[in-house]
Amino acid sequence: MKKKNESQDDIVFESDLENSGGDFEKKIKKVKQELIACKKDKEEYLDGWQRTKADFVNFKKRNEEDLKSFRKYANESLLLDIIPTLDNFEAALKDHGEGEEIKKWKTGFEHIYSQLLRTLVSAGVEQIKPLNSTFDPSVHESVETIETNNEDLDQKISEVVMTGYKMGEKILRAPQVKVWALKE
Repeated sequence: MKKKNESQDDIVFESDLENSGGDFEKKIKKVKQELIACKKDKEEYLDGWQRTKADFVNFKKRNEEDLKSFRKYANESLLLDIIPTLDNFEAALKDHGEGEEIKKWKTGFEHIYSQLLRTLVSAGVEQIKPLNSTFDPSVHESVETIETNNEDLDQKISEVVMTGYKMGEKILRAPQVKVWALKE
């Protein structure tokens, strides 16, 4: 007597096997094949789940890195707006004579300049100070070349016309420089 079940084709009961007569081996073989297919499906689903989980973990890591980068450079336009103010301070701080009033005025400007520079440094901005280093067109912007007979000075930076700034490895503004060039 067969037991009634909604999915009779999928499930084989012992009573079915006992009463099957000559079909016993066929039914065992069918059950084994179904079991093998189920194991294969299980492995595919497990592999798919594990890949999806790994993809999600990688996505989270990339997303966190992108968010860090975004936070790091989010203020870039504000910082680029502040940098010209530093240029004006540097121009004003150049020596404009002596006298007690000029010294007081210059000291006040130096304090304001230092405070503004500290604010930028705390935001991760650094000045690029290339004086006497070798000219690198990927970092520096040459505004003038000065001829020299000294081979040791060839392609060295002779003067910084405008200070450069970087944030991490990203150059916000390249320093404008004058470069020594060997006379030919």
